[in-house]
Amino acid sequence: MDRTAWIVVTLCTAGLIAWFWTLPKPQPRITTGPEIVQAAAGTPAAVATPAPVVAAAPPADEKTMPISDDGIEYVFSNIGGGIKSITLPPKRFSGVGPTVLNTETTAAVGALSPMAGIIETDAYDLKSPVGQTPVIYERTTPEGLTIRKKWTPVMEGQGKGFLWKLDLSFKNAGANSHAGTWSLYAGTATPLQTTEEPVSICWNADGQAAQENASWFGGSNFLGMQFRQAAPTFEKSFGQMLWGGVHSQYYTTLISHTASEKDLPAGKIWAQRKAMVLTKENGSPHSTFAVYAAIGLPDLSLTPGQEKSFDLEVYMGPRAQSVLSKLPRRLDDAMFYGMFGFISKPMLWMLIWFEKVMSFTASSWGWAVILLTILVRGILWPLNLKATRQMKRMSLLAPQMKELQEKFKDDPQKMNSQVMGLYKKYGVNPVSGCLPMLLQIPIFFGLYTMLRFAVEMRGHGFLWVNDLALPDTQFHIGGLPINPLPLVMAATMFVQMAMTPKSPDPNMQMQQRIFLFMPVIFLVMCYNFAAALALYWTVSNIIGIFQAWVVKRMPEPALIEKPAGHLLPDSAGSSKKAAGGKPSFMEIFAERLAEQQKKASQRNVPGASAASKSPRPGGTGKSALRKPNDT
Repeated sequence: MDRTAWIVVTLCTAGLIAWFWTLPKPQPRITTGPEIVQAAAGTPAAVATPAPVVAAAPPADEKTMPISDDGIEYVFSNIGGGIKSITLPPKRFSGVGPTVLNTETTAAVGALSPMAGIIETDAYDLKSPVGQTPVIYERTTPEGLTIRKKWTPVMEGQGKGFLWKLDLSFKNAGANSHAGTWSLYAGTATPLQTTEEPVSICWNADGQAAQENASWFGGSNFLGMQFRQAAPTFEKSFGQMLWGGVHSQYYTTLISHTASEKDLPAGKIWAQRKAMVLTKENGSPHSTFAVYAAIGLPDLSLTPGQEKSFDLEVYMGPRAQSVLSKLPRRLDDAMFYGMFGFISKPMLWMLIWFEKVMSFTASSWGWAVILLTILVRGILWPLNLKATRQMKRMSLLAPQMKELQEKFKDDPQKMNSQVMGLYKKYGVNPVSGCLPMLLQIPIFFGLYTMLRFAVEMRGHGFLWVNDLALPDTQFHIGGLPINPLPLVMAATMFVQMAMTPKSPDPNMQMQQRIFLFMPVIFLVMCYNFAAALALYWTVSNIIGIFQAWVVKRMPEPALIEKPAGHLLPDSAGSSKKAAGGKPSFMEIFAERLAEQQKKASQRNVPGASAASKSPRPGGTGKSALRKPNDT
């Protein structure tokens, strides 16, 4: 691709970005969240249309009760008989200040829902001592249905402070049979910063974990074409349901059944979203969405005097692999690491281990990221060294390759064949230079995913970075946040690429030009992302620069011609291995390329195919072709 083509591509890309930037942004539909209505058991209330007003105030007869444990505070409410909020103290899976979960709603987690969008507002009686656990709520409906909720905290292991056992029972004390279904409200997931990813609903059912983020409610469209219409409510049913709930980028609420997976009941999930506004650092408003959901319980048909109970667990806390992986019910599936999870999980384990090693420092998480970077670069160093030496050997072939390019400039096939022969002659493999890059791609995306959800680093700073889980914004220019660390990352990436030996192979030069865009691409990807990722990549680039400096001071690699006879032609003109020798990858590749070019040239020569099938002079067709031992 010549200079003109590059200019055209660059201008088209810039024009596309400018066009996208000028498109009108969709405004969120203002709703109030779930309707909090009085709903008698067995008689679901009619669905009310949400009004564009602020969320309703809690009922006047609400009585809240705080329960504190190890610095974490839960607030229980008698309205709905559940957990109204949880507050995490600073730097304990939190930011520089306290973090409150289940905001933007007045409904308590564990409240009953008779249908999508409807949450009970009935008052329960507290049947346990105030401020003590277990917390027991109970109420009886006018129809004689007694509902009892017993909340017991898990006081040991990783679930301590975040996991509650919920024993939910229904007893029909009335004279008539009861029929109906209920759902348990799983709370609201709310973004805490404008740079966070969209909040989502999630579930693990029928043997598979899945999620849908808040954009689902807006429908599906592409370039003006509507593939799926917008919908106010998400509803899905399952044959067997393990858990379901909501999550933001860093926090989650999950309600799970405690039965064995083979005995799991059928279930369902419904969810809606609510518009909300966050304030950016420069003071301007930022429109976004919260989502709320409820998890369906099995059919609740009760004859007079019959009782049914459900054993459940409710997790409210950080969406942290280090916590969820140590809990039952496969709750760590809610991390959704994706295809690179096999890299993300061990990387997080090593990061936490390094943080413990550096716990004596004030910036232990920052140093942990640096140590993790050194470890990864150390593992890849032998491959990088081999690739760099191979590129240097290729650069020594530059004069001969330039001569071949001039000699066969009108015959690209012949030129490629000669270049491959040159590689074969000196045992140079141009593909080996790509191997370290190919290995670094899954490592990068594994780290990218791990650091994207690493709530463990929230509230922990390094140098000028206040919070490694957030961008390191220092100030704004014209509304644009200035984040120094990604800028340093891009600059060091340019320096590292400038110090990397260049291949003289015309087939590789296009890839090298494309790689020039890599610093820009990585800058865009990491600019508003967690500073920890930019720190990792910056340190990695600095180590790469140092390694390149070391390689430049090593003795230049020798360009030694391989001994003749490694591949010996047989009587039929093909190549075979010499005694005790094995052909290299490039030799096999060159041989196959030569065979393909020979066949292509034969197809392009008029009459070549017919001549190959004609009988030999003096012969008459097939009988003229005799074996060597014929007489």
